[in-house]
Amino acid sequence: MHKQIVAVYGNVMNRQNMTKWCREFSEGRTDVHDEQRSGRPSLFSDDLLQEIEGEIRANRRVRIRELHHIIPEVSKTTIHEAVTEKLGYRKLYARWVPKILTDDHQMKRMGSVLKFLTRYAQEGNEFLDYIPLVSSPKETSRWEKVRRR
Repeated sequence: MHKQIVAVYGNVMNRQNMTKWCREFSEGRTDVHDEQRSGRPSLFSDDLLQEIEGEIRANRRVRIRELHHIIPEVSKTTIHEAVTEKLGYRKLYARWVPKILTDDHQMKRMGSVLKFLTRYAQEGNEFLDYIPLVSSPKETSRWEKVRRR
């Protein structure tokens, strides 16, 4: 049976696991999905994640330490993991922001950029003079000259 599976699907399972599965199905197992196991429950309940996200939305500058004071029954490490991995936030200039921008956020940001470019173009300014291209000391001095104008 193992040779037939390897011939059709490639080397997806070793012989020992194949023997184990055959034995379990011959003993009456009817399902390939893992059975519910008893074990340590997850620390991240939906209520906890909603509470943390509510606090972040209320104050984007909230710190992990402050969240720990608000929710003392959960450790700082667990709160940090919930914020960064489960909820998908990251710190940006002392604010929690989503790691991935939605299409709506991207359109708002592009609108802001277009307004900025339009304003400078209407004033007759060269937009490229306002972009710092700092890749060497020479470029740094060029940027300083532009800023002084």
